[in-house]
Amino acid sequence: TLFAENPHVYVPKVYKEYTTRRILVMERIQGIRITDIPALLAAGNHPKRIARFGAEIVLEMVFRHGFFHADPHPGNMFVLENNRICFLDFGMMGVILPRHREILNEIMVAMIDRDERRMARGLLELASRKTIPNLAQLEYDLYELLELYGNRPLKEIRLGELIQKLLRLILFYHIPLPQGFFLLSKALITIEGVGLQLDPEFNLLLQMEPIVRKMFRMEFSPESVLQEVRRQSLQVFSLLKNWPFDLKEILEKVKEGRLVLELDSKNLVPILREWDIISNRLSFSIVLAALVVGSSIVINARVPPLWGNLSVIGIVGFLVAGLIGFWLILSILRKQRM
Repeated sequence: TLFAENPHVYVPKVYKEYTTRRILVMERIQGIRITDIPALLAAGNHPKRIARFGAEIVLEMVFRHGFFHADPHPGNMFVLENNRICFLDFGMMGVILPRHREILNEIMVAMIDRDERRMARGLLELASRKTIPNLAQLEYDLYELLELYGNRPLKEIRLGELIQKLLRLILFYHIPLPQGFFLLSKALITIEGVGLQLDPEFNLLLQMEPIVRKMFRMEFSPESVLQEVRRQSLQVFSLLKNWPFDLKEILEKVKEGRLVLELDSKNLVPILREWDIISNRLSFSIVLAALVVGSSIVINARVPPLWGNLSVIGIVGFLVAGLIGFWLILSILRKQRM
């Protein structure tokens, strides 16, 4: 198992012969609910140590193994002898792919370093996007978010609060993160709450910092670099291997007239709509100018019928021009731009 050598973790046995897709049958555990502080103290356990051990276990699940318990609430965590923690109910587990773990480490380091640009790049990389239309605004909002905690030491920052505000930004900017990251947010917020019940001075971000920095440095170790080079080499080899077949397929489609070029016009629609509005306004402006000039000529020439000394046709022309002008001004103000 992942924690076979960790003295602070106990993983209950799973009875596979009784387990189905809908029922998980596990070993019965006799322990103390992790937030039952009087019982923990009576049994000789130390709540502060348990809080630290529990957080370290969850963080190791996330940042080292990428396979974590997504629902570590007090009912799913028992304390055994010698401050040993037993996780129960593995019905909700989260998975983070190795590449995503690397990006996550970079995001967390950027957050600790208060580097909004690196955070924004990391979030977009997680979403497999190169950029978004309002990237500068996203960076500014991340800057404001980090500045809220800028003058506070890490030990005074609640990670759960920071994660919730970050998730609001992610949803606002429609950044589609992998599902595992929402489970991760839930797990971190939950384990921080458990830790605070055990120790009012508990700080998950402070415990996370050395772990994420260590994992971040490991990405540049010779072994990791060699593994990445090997992976990229395999991709290049695969590309070269399939290139003749891909080229042949393209040429056959061209020869048969079946080559279709698809253009994504989503970004063109707003532009075309704006040009349509501008052209309509320009047309009405020309008509308006023509009416004003024509009406002025008609009035000066006193073209009958007359109303007093004024041409009725000229007066009507000015009225129509006034209505068109009023409509143009109203439409511009409604859009709140000139």
